[in-house]
Amino acid sequence: MIGGDADEAVRTMTAVPETVLLVGLGVTNAAAARALVARGHTIAMTDDGDGAQAAALAEELHCEFRHRPDRVDLASLLELSGAFMAAPGLPETHPVFELAEQLACGASASSISLMRGTTGTCLL
Repeated sequence: MIGGDADEAVRTMTAVPETVLLVGLGVTNAAAARALVARGHTIAMTDDGDGAQAAALAEELHCEFRHRPDRVDLASLLELSGAFMAAPGLPETHPVFELAEQLACGASASSISLMRGTTGTCLL
């Protein structure tokens, strides 16, 4: 058992959910979105596809959704997120990868965990 201030630190860390940005809402990230919300995380989602299913998922999960965000909007979402998860099929040329790298290297950028699909490969 942890005692004193350490107990309070653990309670504080678990009481404030990390915000996660999910980019691309196919089967994998839709399942991840549900799991993250169930575990108390705040999520935001983007999708460049049709958007109807993604909008329905966002409504179901009561989270922010941006359909086909431009670079400025995408950068804003990344700045507000502590981590993001790219769908397995998201092309390497998608601007989210370049923007995340720029933010991670910036002096005021918070730590951004960059995962690639179901493998969880860390790119930064």
